[in-house]
Amino acid sequence: MIYVPVVALILMYSKIHVHVWENYAITNWRVLILVNLLPGIIGVCLLYRIPESPKYYLSVHKHAEAMAVLEKCCRANKGKNVTLASLGVEKVTQPRLSDYEIQHNGFTSLWYDTVPLFKGEYLRYMILTSISTYILFGAGFGLTIWVLRIRFISQQIVGNMILCDLLDQSQNSNITLEQVCDINLDSMMVSIVQACTTLTVLIIITILLLFLTRRTILLIFTLLGAFVGCLLNFVQLDAVIIAVFIMFIVLPLCCLRLAISILIDLVPTHLRAKGVAVIFLVGRIGVMTSSLFVGYTLKFCCLGTFNAFVLGLLVAAIMIFLLPTEYYIKHRDDKNA
Repeated sequence: MIYVPVVALILMYSKIHVHVWENYAITNWRVLILVNLLPGIIGVCLLYRIPESPKYYLSVHKHAEAMAVLEKCCRANKGKNVTLASLGVEKVTQPRLSDYEIQHNGFTSLWYDTVPLFKGEYLRYMILTSISTYILFGAGFGLTIWVLRIRFISQQIVGNMILCDLLDQSQNSNITLEQVCDINLDSMMVSIVQACTTLTVLIIITILLLFLTRRTILLIFTLLGAFVGCLLNFVQLDAVIIAVFIMFIVLPLCCLRLAISILIDLVPTHLRAKGVAVIFLVGRIGVMTSSLFVGYTLKFCCLGTFNAFVLGLLVAAIMIFLLPTEYYIKHRDDKNA
């Protein structure tokens, strides 16, 4: 989030034009796209070097592969002459292993990996997590595209007014975005500020994890996001509106990984991949739904549009509150072990 706008700032003022063939040339836009690929390429290379999780191997009944990875970790940590056998470790296991061999043939694998998530106690966990992440995704990603729009409108309209009055005034004044793509320092700085705010909130969450449980942190930040959303009904200064709107987006955005991590601890290892995939699918639907909701309702009831997201965050807080506590998760696993 910081890297992309910073690189864009550096490249957009450069005059890169290398003719390659006929009408094709390497320009600053093409260089920008290539440079933006670098983090993904580096990530793939790093992931390729990381061994598979021993917990995953155990969950799919591949004990020899799990022991091999642990043997490698043992030698890396204790020295080349140290082995698991020399430490008295002959075998390993984990709680809540599956009762069947994981199938790897198409729809059979999909069935065995997905259906158990919607049975018994896991059904409750999936419903609670799906509703909360649906709302967090919708608020965190669905409203992001409106930051620059609001910034542009606030620059065109003179006078202090609340956000919805600002948007109504822009519609009455027929203010539209310029057809020519003009990326400037001001628009990039808004994105950089949003990214730095996200990083700051994530650092705060990391520090709070030393003292508070994940569910408590989620409740605090979700309720704080709802409170910040309520402020959009009152704040009037342009800079304050932008700051409040960014916080309204960032707070639920930073809660997403923490909410999904609770689900990861609640379901067995062999069900986690499909569980997270289902949750992300629901989250993407939340982004699409929130974008459509804003697009269809903003002109008719602006206050109702943004306050609906506030209400949604309150619902998400209730869903998070109904999730099991850290104490329950820890003692359940100890009992199963």
